[in-house]
Amino acid sequence: MPIDRRAADGEGAVRVADLLDTTDWAATSLGPRDAWPAALSLAIALMMQSGFPMSVRWGRNFVFFYNEAYAPILGDKHPAAFGRPMAEVWSELWSQVGPMHEDLLAGRQSSIYLEDQKFTVARSDGGPDTAYFTFCYSRIPDPTAPGGTGGVFCAAVENTRRIRAEAARKSSEERLQLALEASGAIGVWDWDVTADEVVADARFATLFNVGADDARAGTPIDVYVSAIHPDDRDRVAIEISRVVQTGGEYNAEYRVVSANGTIRWVLARGRCTPPRPGERQRFPGVVVDITERQRAADALRETEARFRAVADSVPALMWMSDAAGQVVFANRWYETFGLSPEEVLGVGWRRILVPEDLPGFDEAFRAAFEARAPFRSDVRVRNAAGQVRWLHCEGIARFDGAGRFLGYTGCNVDVTESKAAAEHLHLLVGELNHRVKNSLATVQSIALQTLRDVQEPGEVRERFLSRLHALGRAHDVITAERWDGAWLARVVERAIEPFQGDGRRFDASGAPVRLQPPVALSFSLALQELCTNAAKYGALSRPDGVVRIRWWLDRTPTGRLLRFSWAEEGGPPVSPPTRRGFGTRLIEKGLAFELDATVILDFPPSGVRCTIEAPIG
Repeated sequence: MPIDRRAADGEGAVRVADLLDTTDWAATSLGPRDAWPAALSLAIALMMQSGFPMSVRWGRNFVFFYNEAYAPILGDKHPAAFGRPMAEVWSELWSQVGPMHEDLLAGRQSSIYLEDQKFTVARSDGGPDTAYFTFCYSRIPDPTAPGGTGGVFCAAVENTRRIRAEAARKSSEERLQLALEASGAIGVWDWDVTADEVVADARFATLFNVGADDARAGTPIDVYVSAIHPDDRDRVAIEISRVVQTGGEYNAEYRVVSANGTIRWVLARGRCTPPRPGERQRFPGVVVDITERQRAADALRETEARFRAVADSVPALMWMSDAAGQVVFANRWYETFGLSPEEVLGVGWRRILVPEDLPGFDEAFRAAFEARAPFRSDVRVRNAAGQVRWLHCEGIARFDGAGRFLGYTGCNVDVTESKAAAEHLHLLVGELNHRVKNSLATVQSIALQTLRDVQEPGEVRERFLSRLHALGRAHDVITAERWDGAWLARVVERAIEPFQGDGRRFDASGAPVRLQPPVALSFSLALQELCTNAAKYGALSRPDGVVRIRWWLDRTPTGRLLRFSWAEEGGPPVSPPTRRGFGTRLIEKGLAFELDATVILDFPPSGVRCTIEAPIG
């Protein structure tokens, strides 16, 4: 591969951004970076700036790019994965994710969102491992790519730690229940409040850095409180004092610090007898080590925060509903439509829909919802600026492990530009058909007239090809202007170019004049005939012959009048032709028809003269 893999040999870690800059892309299927499509360069730039795991998969081979935050997901595959086809990088996953990429590239789907997807990955020398990911695939529009899609954008977050933490939490809770049911399986205390003596078992004592003998004999409560984490100590002391003063249930979660500095989370539950004169007040209870459960909860909160951050960074509207169809989650991209994520919840999202589209959208969602089927619909909405935009909305049903329906998860993508592009393409195809038919009619006319006027096969071929070349040069001028017309100076320049010789055969100049496409074509063909005749019989047949071309605009009561003059000098003596051929008719009749012009073709002995007067508005 053309990518520098020195990090794989232990010569130091490689930054992802450096891989982008040091890779010899010219040796890859993508070619040099300065020739990359703008859509690819923009997608990579956005990805590299993000602090969340993102990747771009480009082209038919889904060439794989990723950012720094994604690199840990690859494990030992980094940095060798950068710039390689996805099917090689994630070969063990390709049977699962490959069809999704193909659907997006083919335009069958615009985005795909999956939660907690289970994969078996091979990203270390330790062999395959089970991992869980929540990700969103989105198509990357590229007008230069076949089908309008250049690649796939992926925002992903690995949930393996959370899934495992949730499993660990469940196991921890089961152990807690068993401990409570077993009455003291983790740690038990009995505090004689009146005498201030805490009697505890060995496990409770160890947790609070108290010796087993002291715990059995009884130790003041302050000895145990001193093991509570300083940040939690005052809160716990206040709660203990409250229960001692009033009696009743005690329930607290806090951290304890062991003698070696290890911090553990515990759940303490007990019941204190009310204070009564003449009676000893007792406060028994149990304590459970909930460190794993707390870590799982912290990991869950962290994952939820990370998912929210990733969802907010995805350039699409992401949402989740509950089993009743009410929206319970929305990312911040709804702010572009004037709604905060909180305002979208429930049925608040309906406020942005164009009222005329709401009944059809409701019916489509209701039908999918009742069947628990995939939901797809295009709908018009209004953004915060009041502009009407098109959204392509997709959602899939969500189920728990027992198959119970939980609601829908979906993603809405702005396809306004795509729809506008499709409509514009339809118009372009119609215009192209019209112009192709016109061009074919012109070629047919040239062929028929050439064959009718000329008898020698060689001369037929020469004249026919020269006229086609003139037509082609005229098309080049018009195409360069996107068929919006052409400047007369450019038409003249391209027409006389094949006859210039040393560059001094023509003296051409004039005012800026814009011609419509049909007029430009007729002018080009007429100039071709004048140049050809001058090269064979007129000024251009002599080394010193010159053709002077001038044009200018005059204002008349009815508008502007184009005046065009062709004058040959230095050629052989000229005499009027005995017959009018196709070229002469093309000059006199073709321009007269297209421009509603007056065309005069004179043949004085000094050289051919052609004058054209045409109104141009």
